[in-house]
Amino acid sequence: MELRVFKPTVWSRLSFFIWGTIGAAFLGFILMLLKEGVRINRVPIQISALPLWLGPLAAILLELFVLYHVFFGNRVRFEVEGPSFRYIKKGTIVTQIDNLSSYLGGYSQKTRNNDVVEQNLYLTALDGRTQELQIDCEPLSARQFNKMWALLLERGLRKDVPTLEVQPPQGN
Repeated sequence: MELRVFKPTVWSRLSFFIWGTIGAAFLGFILMLLKEGVRINRVPIQISALPLWLGPLAAILLELFVLYHVFFGNRVRFEVEGPSFRYIKKGTIVTQIDNLSSYLGGYSQKTRNNDVVEQNLYLTALDGRTQELQIDCEPLSARQFNKMWALLLERGLRKDVPTLEVQPPQGN
């Protein structure tokens, strides 16, 4: 069977870069503004101990962190080949499953404003010898994650159906 690779898209990296740059500029602006002083409800707010160059320096440092994160931070890859699954982070295999049909799987997604905030894949071996694996899939877009989930189910992963524990009503 063919190898399918899922990894962060250029758009997700570009989006992080743009929002990180805006955040860095905003941080620098706020620190410079507080140095100059502002009045809120006639109460002056001023941090006179800050040097004026601290705002631009903080913005530059945050931007360097954003650039590092964009180019080197999210180096993750998910590979599905036949019945096997691999999670690779920074060139090292973190998780490898050779037979997906011997695992139960589930996932959780939290979104805010159509943006994925948190996305996790849960895998549990049916033999019970290994602990449940929790894999952070946040670097993937929601669409990529859903394609990967469908492919994992197609290749033999058993869908874990959560059970609800319903408490009987308390009698008075």
